[in-house]
Amino acid sequence: MQRFGPGFPSGFSGRLSSVVESLLVSGLAAIALLAIASTASATAIVQVVWQETGTSSATVAAGAPLTAEILVTPDTAGISSYGVSIKFNADLTLASAAPACCEQQLPSGFQFNLTPNVTVNLNPSGGGEVLTFNAATLAAGPTSGTFLAGLVHFVATTPTDDGIDVTPGLFNTGIDGIFDNTGSPPSIQFLGASVLPVPEPTTALLLVPGLAGLAALRRRKLG
Repeated sequence: MQRFGPGFPSGFSGRLSSVVESLLVSGLAAIALLAIASTASATAIVQVVWQETGTSSATVAAGAPLTAEILVTPDTAGISSYGVSIKFNADLTLASAAPACCEQQLPSGFQFNLTPNVTVNLNPSGGGEVLTFNAATLAAGPTSGTFLAGLVHFVATTPTDDGIDVTPGLFNTGIDGIFDNTGSPPSIQFLGASVLPVPEPTTALLLVPGLAGLAALRRRKLG
């Protein structure tokens, strides 16, 4: 049965359907890729990374020095101003008193720091917070890349495998915040860092000398 009337070659409708299906699949794939790309870049990221390891975790002994890097990654709308702070727990202590403990940065693309110095609040039970790492621009801020907002110098006190030990966030009420190049606050993902203790020898390793001694004793008895 000819679906398109006289004048259309036999099999035309099948080929047309195949072309339409191919275009539809390609279009849907392109839309999916655009959606994924949009989702992946639609959130600004504030994270803490250890300078010594380049990662968010460090395995150290008590007394080891550590430097936390506070890194900010803009979303597609960019960042025109930011103010972020950190909290840390009793697994860490500041290497020195403020302001020597902390270094605020002025990243490329920003003209001035909103407040030049950071403030440290310590908890009696250990840990505390460092407020605020911030900067702003009178023009359009960066829309790509990752920039360094500040450094905090720590000493590991009692590293334990208890989760996140340094947490970035908007903790300084009325001061902290992030705004994109449209003047709106973007969606933000905060990623913390942890310190882990140096692993102790396992029970199996401790048993090796004992087993070797028992084997030698058995050989002597058999001899």
